[in-house]
Amino acid sequence: MQYRCWQGKEQIEPVIMLEANNGESFTTGELLFKLHNALVEQLRKIDHHFFEGLSLAGWQPGGLMPLYQLRLGS
Repeated sequence: MQYRCWQGKEQIEPVIMLEANNGESFTTGELLFKLHNALVEQLRKIDHHFFEGLSLAGWQPGGLMPLYQLRLGS
């Protein structure tokens, strides 16, 4: 999962890795819960912290895992 945020005056795009409990796929609730837990502290202090959706950004090197962009708004 990749998202955009500000670090000082610089915009950065950190990537976080999430893993499904069953090792294969996420339920909707599990995905949202894990996203929240992974990002709540980083996003709490910025104005763009409301979930607006996910979009497929591409594939990780080797093509084994998709990379999603987390869209955030204020």
